[in-house]
Amino acid sequence: MFVTGLFAVALAGGVGDAFPCPDGWAACEVEGTRLAPGLTQDHEGLPTPAGSRVGWFDLQPTATFDPFQTTRVYVSAQGVAAPPPEKVPPAPVSVVRSPSKVVVPPKTPVAPIVRPAAVAPVAPAVVPAVTPAVPEVADLVPEVVESCELDSDLEGRASLGRLTEGERSCLLAQRDGAGSSQTDRSKASRALMVDAFGRGSRADQDALLSHHLERIDQSDPDLCLRHAMALGRQGRATDAIRWADTALENRTVWSGSTYTRKVATTYKLRAAMAQELWRAKAAVEGDREAADRAEAARALTKTYAREWLDYARSADLDDREALALCVSAAGNDASCR
Repeated sequence: MFVTGLFAVALAGGVGDAFPCPDGWAACEVEGTRLAPGLTQDHEGLPTPAGSRVGWFDLQPTATFDPFQTTRVYVSAQGVAAPPPEKVPPAPVSVVRSPSKVVVPPKTPVAPIVRPAAVAPVAPAVVPAVTPAVPEVADLVPEVVESCELDSDLEGRASLGRLTEGERSCLLAQRDGAGSSQTDRSKASRALMVDAFGRGSRADQDALLSHHLERIDQSDPDLCLRHAMALGRQGRATDAIRWADTALENRTVWSGSTYTRKVATTYKLRAAMAQELWRAKAAVEGDREAADRAEAARALTKTYAREWLDYARSADLDDREALALCVSAAGNDASCR
C-alpha cells in the first residue's frame, strides 16, 4: 500500500504535462527517446512523467534533463510543418508485490548522454564599404510644384494662417521675381504678411513687414505705423521715429474718426520714442559730447510732445499726457500753453 501511494504521488506532478520537451514542443525525440505528453519510462523501466528532468525512483537524469537545447523545427516531406506526434502509450510495468517487499527488474546500464560537439563560429563575410553619392546643391532645393494664384480661396486661407509651405515658397518667388509687376509683388507680399499674422508668428510678421516697406511699397500708413510700433518694442527708437514720420506723410489715406485716432496714436508714439532717446543719452556721463547728445534728444522730445499736444487740442482729445511730457522736456509751463 505504501509503494502504491508513493507511485501515485510520483505520477501526479507530471501526467498530462502539455509541453514535456526541453525545447518547448509538445512532442519530440531526444537521444532516441520519444517524448509526448503523458508518461515515459525511466532507466529502470518504471513509468515516470515525460516532463520530469530526474527520475523519481533512481534520481538519474532523464531525456529532458538538459534545458538548453535549441528549438527544433519539424517539417514533413511536403515542406509543411508536421503536427505533433501521437501520444506513446506507457510500457507495461513489471512490478511484483509481496507482503514484505517490492521486487523490481534489475537495473540496466544507461548509455551516457552524448552532446553534439561545439561548432566553431563562422566569421562574417567582409562587405566592402560603399560611399554614398553626394547630391548636388541644386538637388537639395525642393521643387515648387504648388501654384499661388491670388484668388479669394488663397486669401481666405492666408487670413487663417493655413498656407502650405509650397504656397509660401511660390509667393516668395513671385514677390522677389524680377519679372513680376509692382502690383503682383505687392499682393504676394501682403498675402505672406497676412499668413504670418494668422499663424501668430511675430518674428515672421516683423521680417516680412520690414521687407515690404524697405523694398516694395511705403505708401500704406497702417503698415508704417505697425512697423514703427514693432521697432519701438524692440528698443529701436530712432527707426521707430522714422517710420512714424512716414506714416504721418501718408495720413491722408485715413478719414473720419479713423484719421483722428490713428494720427493721435502716431504723434504719441513719436514723442514717446524721442523721450526714450533722451533718457538713454542722459544716462551717459563723463564728456561734453554725451551732454550735447542728451540735450539734442531733450529738445526733440519737447518738439514732438508739443506737436502731439497741439493736435490733441485741435481734435478735442484728452491732452493731459501730452501736456505732462511737454512740460517735462521744456522745463516750464509757458512753453506748453
